Amino acid sequence: MNYLQELRAFKDWCLINQPPCGQIALWHALMMVANASGWQEWVSVPGRTLELLSGLSHSGINNARKGLIDRGRLEYRPSDNRKKASKYKIIPFCQFLTQKKNEWENESENELRHELGNEWENESASRQRTSEGMLYKPNNTKQKQNNNNSPISPFENYTDNPELRQRLKDFLEMRKAIKKPMTDRAKKELLAKLDKLASTDEEKIAILDQSIFNSWQGVFALKRDNLPKPQPKPRQPSETESVHAIIGGGYETFNPDRY
Repeated sequence: MNYLQELRAFKDWCLINQPPCGQIALWHALMMVANASGWQEWVSVPGRTLELLSGLSHSGINNARKGLIDRGRLEYRPSDNRKKASKYKIIPFCQFLTQKKNEWENESENELRHELGNEWENESASRQRTSEGMLYKPNNTKQKQNNNNSPISPFENYTDNPELRQRLKDFLEMRKAIKKPMTDRAKKELLAKLDKLASTDEEKIAILDQSIFNSWQGVFALKRDNLPKPQPKPRQPSETESVHAIIGGGYETFNPDRY
């Protein structure tokens, strides 16, 4: 499943069908969980997790889930045990569109075959003879030899973290979607900048998510609101305060300038 293509298809689907906000929030929450699971066909999600990710109540999740099931966007398997999480299956838009496209093409071909009759059969036989003749036609043009030692993309050997590698692929797909494909040199520069901006995989994933969400061509530091705030250092007491603390209250504070 392609995360970026599914997001774009769901946006178009929402503009046409106008689902309630609860269904939109639940779909996005399930997509985040499915992406984190490596796009398993069925994902187990506790109800409390969906409440936190979607911002919906328990009843709101039930209503939104029923609506998505009725619209053909979701399948659901309730758990027999209350201690176990229920399972969800997201119906991909790409699979649905491909199936519909094949159905339309088959219907159009059948209608055209019925209208043309014998003309269709003659045209099909002619195309078959032409393709067979081209099959045995000698090719005098020089063909380039396949190079089995093609260079490996810099993203492949960058990390062993599957989630980080998936985010890099999503970022690459986003660049293609905005008509700004990346060269190998651009990939190396991106990884170098990513190493400067973050020291952990979690921070790198957050930076990539930020760029994908905003359709940015590069990576940038996270907003200050999302960074952990440093703890203030305790103030060291002065010499006068230290002496006063030692001798205790009620006595005159020691002042070195008087002696």
